[in-house]
Amino acid sequence: MKLNRRYAKCNCIKEIKALNTAQGYKFFSPDTLQFFDSVIEDDVFGGCVFVTSEQNGYGNPRLYTVRTIQANGRIETLSDFQGIETLNQALAKARTIASELLQG
Repeated sequence: MKLNRRYAKCNCIKEIKALNTAQGYKFFSPDTLQFFDSVIEDDVFGGCVFVTSEQNGYGNPRLYTVRTIQANGRIETLSDFQGIETLNQALAKARTIASELLQG
């Protein structure tokens, strides 16, 4: 099955970062990542789905978000922001979403 043309097809997180930056977006800029205390996981599912985690202040838990990159380089949030409690849950959700996107 083909991936919906709305989404980019990237082989790794490095390509996702490069596309986002090339299109003038700042999602992966050091300032943005620092502001949200973001960590970007290395796994990419279906060529466009990936997981981030953010920690909302010292002492609060690190929570996870599933995201995708659109063909225009924009990052779209596919789960509730910080709505997933564990990395394993987030990765499983990312795999499921990627599979659904690939099926159209």
